[in-house]
Amino acid sequence: MQRRVVVRFALALAVVLTVGLFEISIVQDTEDNKETLDMARSVPHEERFDKASSSRQPVNPDLHRTRRASRKCRHRKHVVLAKTHKTGSSSIQNILFRYGDHYNLTFVLPKSGHYLSYPSPFNRKSVLQEQNSAAKPMEYDILCHHTRFDHANIRELMPNDTIYVTVLRDPVTMFESTFTYFRLDRTYNITGPNPFKTFLESPEKFTSKNIKKRGVNHHVRNPMFFDLGWNSDDLQTDKDVWRAIRHLDKIFHFVVIAEYFHESMVLLRDLLCWDTDDVTTFKVNARSEWSVNHVTSDMVSKILAWNRADAMLYNYFNKTLWKKINNYRGHIKEDAAFLRLRNKELEDTCLEEDTKKGQKKEYKVWKPPGVDIKGFSLKKEASNNRMCQGMIRPEIRFTYYLRKKEMNKL
Repeated sequence: MQRRVVVRFALALAVVLTVGLFEISIVQDTEDNKETLDMARSVPHEERFDKASSSRQPVNPDLHRTRRASRKCRHRKHVVLAKTHKTGSSSIQNILFRYGDHYNLTFVLPKSGHYLSYPSPFNRKSVLQEQNSAAKPMEYDILCHHTRFDHANIRELMPNDTIYVTVLRDPVTMFESTFTYFRLDRTYNITGPNPFKTFLESPEKFTSKNIKKRGVNHHVRNPMFFDLGWNSDDLQTDKDVWRAIRHLDKIFHFVVIAEYFHESMVLLRDLLCWDTDDVTTFKVNARSEWSVNHVTSDMVSKILAWNRADAMLYNYFNKTLWKKINNYRGHIKEDAAFLRLRNKELEDTCLEEDTKKGQKKEYKVWKPPGVDIKGFSLKKEASNNRMCQGMIRPEIRFTYYLRKKEMNKL
């Protein structure tokens, strides 16, 4: 009898200690993410959290597939995605494309190309459906193409219950990606073995001489803030930056942090009252490893100093994401792990391992000169699978398809 009591006590103590350690790890992760971005980041945020996320697998996959549908919440179909360059926003755009196409929703579509007014602020004159002034006002559901965010003009088109979403990424990796993807070395005629490092040693020297060159203003400094409507010249002091951050915080219902993409998608799924399969995605527009510049700790500090406003913006909304994670009414790690598992299942169902094998023209992605972007090829047995087709259709092709579909309705 005494032995039984001792065993039960030991088991109970083990459970308490396990729960306690788990809670401590959550608190520690939260505190880590409340620190300002600096060059002393010994372990990337995403690496620390992914290790923790992968430690718990879904106990009952069937439960995850059904419980969202049974939860009482208000289904949302009106969404604005303020798309930001080189942050992973194309993956979320693809989610919205597929969802809107499936439910025959109305997109705010560019009259040509795949940008809306960019790099100028959003203007309804760039919208396909707004070309006929005699037509009755349109009722729009989704806006998710690249545009320079202008809330006043966008809300004139969108319903009052619209959910506003944007995406931010660690300014260090984001700026490296921007510099490489937009070939800013060519913009500034920088040669040598490491143009990115050369630029960071004295960015003012290059930008002051080339201020009128195309692409300089909106990609070279604080590019995330530019996409959200601000010029770097308007963000000279910390007070200016905080004023801008507070303004954006009042507008956006949710800000995705790219380093915690799956956790963000779980929270967005709940906000929109969608199901897990609605937020599945492949990694869109990702570069091959040889197209990525190595960033040293010295370069990190220079990137953050040059893009101080973007760093403050990212840090603020990174903290707000962690508040949402801690307030989540479920097991965020378990739900994020299940979403990863579901994405992997779809990869196995849809994709060839050899991405160049039998790649059709309609699924080929645009690649800047000298930059390799990963594409997708469908398995033969998935060639008529509508979900698989939608998940690998590039932005430009999807836009052409949606524009044609919309013009048939006009």
